[in-house]
Amino acid sequence: MSSSQPNLTSNAVTVPVLPVDELVSEADRLIELAEQRAFHLRLLGGLAVYESCPSAQLPELCRNYPDIDFVTDRTSGPATRTLLSECGYSGDQRFNALHGETRLLFYHESGGWQIDVFLGAFSMCHNIDLSRSLLPGRRVIPPADLLLTKLQIVEMNLKDMKDVLAILLDHSVGSASDPEAIDLAHLTEATSKDWGLYTTVMKSLTRVRTDVAHLLADEKLRSAQQRVDQIEAGMVASPKSLRWKLRSRVGTRVLWYELPDEVRQ
Repeated sequence: MSSSQPNLTSNAVTVPVLPVDELVSEADRLIELAEQRAFHLRLLGGLAVYESCPSAQLPELCRNYPDIDFVTDRTSGPATRTLLSECGYSGDQRFNALHGETRLLFYHESGGWQIDVFLGAFSMCHNIDLSRSLLPGRRVIPPADLLLTKLQIVEMNLKDMKDVLAILLDHSVGSASDPEAIDLAHLTEATSKDWGLYTTVMKSLTRVRTDVAHLLADEKLRSAQQRVDQIEAGMVASPKSLRWKLRSRVGTRVLWYELPDEVRQ
């Protein structure tokens, strides 16, 4: 993956496309089986957007879903390995040996789809702590964390920006008192401590505002852009940590993000 300016096309790699209802049913089954074994799996990624955002099914925002992404706590890696193996999944031995303390990769034996499991944190272009996101009674991580996992992508493609628009359309900007709102305090807490994350999120919000505005009708566009405005204003106004301020002096002269290896088939 290069650091050049990305385009808005889908990745060139061919992936199996399964009916989304089949993936949702499988994800729900695995979540329930994990609960029965006293550990938590929670959805993130595109399928989480589909499950929690009705707008993801709008013709202008729909897309393919080639895999299932989960997060669990750091101590549940062995239990997750056992569960997925018993359910017909094969682990990627090389990847899991190298990254197994933070991330696991499994493939269904039929070759139809894969499962990514993040342990405690979502680490791609930036590190997003998800240890507080494994809430009881939910299948999907909270909206603020789901949005952050999308906005932290430096090289956003069209499907990522569609997901962001769906989140913005279906979740108001609010506080932790409303579990279906984008908790602005949680979002600004994360970005006010990490200048790199702050910078990428701001750049991503700008791209969402300009690059995919044509996808939405006027009323929906105003709603999404109003929420972008609220998030940006909150991020700018939030007090910054000393670490943030020191890193900001260096600016973009030094790379502020990681470009993770692509593991999806």
